[in-house]
Amino acid sequence: MSEPEKAGSKETPDVAEVSGYQWPHREFPVGTAERQDRLQTVIRRSALKVIHKHGQSRRDEEICGVLVGQVYHDEQGPFLLIKGAIRGEFAANEATGVTFTAETWDYMQQESEREYPKEKMVGWYHTHPDFGIFLSKMDVFIHGNFFDLPWQVAFVYDPVRKEDGLFAWTDGEPVAVPYWIEEDVPSTDGLDGPENSLEPSTADTPLPGILAELSNMKRRQKLHTGMLALLLIVAILWPVILAMLLKPRTFNELWTKFIGKAPDASAPERARRSPEDGAPGRNPGQPREPNGQESASDVSRRSGPKPPSDAEPR
Repeated sequence: MSEPEKAGSKETPDVAEVSGYQWPHREFPVGTAERQDRLQTVIRRSALKVIHKHGQSRRDEEICGVLVGQVYHDEQGPFLLIKGAIRGEFAANEATGVTFTAETWDYMQQESEREYPKEKMVGWYHTHPDFGIFLSKMDVFIHGNFFDLPWQVAFVYDPVRKEDGLFAWTDGEPVAVPYWIEEDVPSTDGLDGPENSLEPSTADTPLPGILAELSNMKRRQKLHTGMLALLLIVAILWPVILAMLLKPRTFNELWTKFIGKAPDASAPERARRSPEDGAPGRNPGQPREPNGQESASDVSRRSGPKPPSDAEPR
């Protein structure tokens, strides 16, 4: 760690403690911008494009990365110049959270040494898809444990609302602050115009965090409801599906077990030949003779053909 980094590190980091003359001299890159007597932050347009493009590629879950650059000073004081951004590949991405893994740190360190060998990791960025611009408790934990130097910042981008914001250390807490843009490349994607560079007004209130938690609870509730419905459908249908794959005898046994009475295949035949219809050969619906007397056709069928008589002409 260099001497300026050691001098700036403390238990309650604050940008007001960064002394300008500890850092290299450079002209402020945004002309006659209104300045304060404390560390100011400038982001190059090219770095914003990397962040916005990364965020737009994953609008359904949070993504992350690191910011690289350097601290400088001019006649009015120190300023942070963010020159680039490195994607946090191999991170554990979720709808309402993101985690830097060991593979993520290794990848970002290698990319930093390859692409920006003379620059420092001056902060980190992550997205809040449709959650707005704020730092959750987990975000504050990450910032305080991995980016705790007074000149390190946190950048938040909402790819759905197309808003972003910057947070810097103030009395040991990350607080929303304005930033400036160095136009090193043209703004042509419609995502990173000055109108989208917002100073968050809700960073000090718990409302955004509450809304994020409610949104997360709704997602979990929908997921649980869908899983229960799927389990119910499977519980109802699996005996029928299994029976279709087995022999008819097994199907009858399963039907008896789950329904209570096995289906009777002879029932339709009995219904077709009811007792009223009588012996075989009778047409269904043919009436019987009254008082139990047999009809002429019954007698004829029972007696068989009548032998010829000698009196009848041959």
